[in-house]
Amino acid sequence: MQTHAVAAVVLGALFACKAFEKKETSATSGSAAPLATPAVAPAGSAGPASGGTVYPASPDKPLEWAAGQWTRHRARIGGTESTLTYKIVRRTGDDYLLEVVSEQANQGKTLLQIELTLKSIREAHNSNIKAAKVKLPNGGVQEFKGALLKPMQGMYKHFLGFLSLPDFADMPREDVSVAAGLFPRSFRNDKPANIPNLPKTGPSWVHFSVPISGVVKVNGLDGSTQMELVDFGVSGAISEM
Repeated sequence: MQTHAVAAVVLGALFACKAFEKKETSATSGSAAPLATPAVAPAGSAGPASGGTVYPASPDKPLEWAAGQWTRHRARIGGTESTLTYKIVRRTGDDYLLEVVSEQANQGKTLLQIELTLKSIREAHNSNIKAAKVKLPNGGVQEFKGALLKPMQGMYKHFLGFLSLPDFADMPREDVSVAAGLFPRSFRNDKPANIPNLPKTGPSWVHFSVPISGVVKVNGLDGSTQMELVDFGVSGAISEM
């Protein structure tokens, strides 16, 4: 099968991997319950967006990446909605297998796996990417290693920039309510989120009970919600590749 172009990740509106000339569609979906202990909401805070779990105030430090962690976000850009699931499928020391599953209605699932060495979750964009694999809705799979991977290193590192955590020490704290529940005292980051191929964003909110990126919500410049957390867990992630 001939490669048409390098795989490209689009976070938010869609996740497009243009590695082949043809695409077929097949719609599938899935969900899982959050794995966190409910807590009492602080006085004066709003309830969860859809009657979901109320979580404790955000810890001061992020969770270390661990095998089995996963998050699921819903993104809306320009009238298009997609679901993005991030998973840590495997960990051996500082070596990780990260999987991202993108799904849009009537377009099936697109999967990306990145094999990487990660020294610090604050600098995910500086990871050593050792291999990548893409699976399109038509079932076609393309692996990228060695010389084939080299021209794509910059693109994948840019993608990992979304998972890098800045210094939150001096950032304000706010309660945030999304589909996944209420996340008290989340960190508000007013710098644009580093999301490849999306319009420039407004503020984002991070809560360190949420694994991997910690992202709870990302707003657009007009105040609309571009991305919000739907579900997450600290164990149970299984590869769909």
